[in-house]
Amino acid sequence: ARVLNTFGFLWDRREPGLSKAKVLLEKSPPNAVLARYLQALVDFPDVAKAPPPACAADDTCAADPEFGAAAPPPFKPPTSRARFVFVTRHPLANAISHSKVLRDSTLPELVAHWIAVATYMRVNENYLAHVLSIKFEDFCAAPADGLAAVWAFLGVDADASLAAAATVSIRRDPNALHKAAYCGPVTAGHAGAVREHAVISDTFGAKIEAEHNYTIGTWCEVDGY
Repeated sequence: ARVLNTFGFLWDRREPGLSKAKVLLEKSPPNAVLARYLQALVDFPDVAKAPPPACAADDTCAADPEFGAAAPPPFKPPTSRARFVFVTRHPLANAISHSKVLRDSTLPELVAHWIAVATYMRVNENYLAHVLSIKFEDFCAAPADGLAAVWAFLGVDADASLAAAATVSIRRDPNALHKAAYCGPVTAGHAGAVREHAVISDTFGAKIEAEHNYTIGTWCEVDGY
């Protein structure tokens, strides 16, 4: 009820209206953290319950790394009315974009926040019945194909011409401006920029490159991500 009270007015303003809509869309960054709760909320009262883990009988469940208590293995319901589309963007481009608004945050702090959310999102994937993960850069490079894939995932019927028309104005390289602004001072050898890039690369580079397939240390030297 609270979700409908919050978003129902916005949903109902679009044709064919809330009562006849096939898909209800809500796009907010906190959904990456709230996904499990939202899935259970959408499916209530028919929420699929996890069976008791075998380890519960003899108290051999592994400790939960977050809370310390014994935890059962991840439970992914066989189906759900909810569908989640997770979109990630290069952490440096994301940090630069957010720094325009979050002026009191440093780039290393924003990159650390990106890692925390991306890690939580990846853990959530183990509990969600339907999830599609997309790199923003890949979507923009071939937006019509990317949109068609999202529509197919959502069960929405649409043809290629409609996808092409809907994505005609999308920039193929969404990070170009942010990359130029960040890498210009770095490649020019400005001490502050070089030092900040070294901190980000040394602190986060290996983890991001290994777990999320984004280049950090040599981002200013490569074409793409």
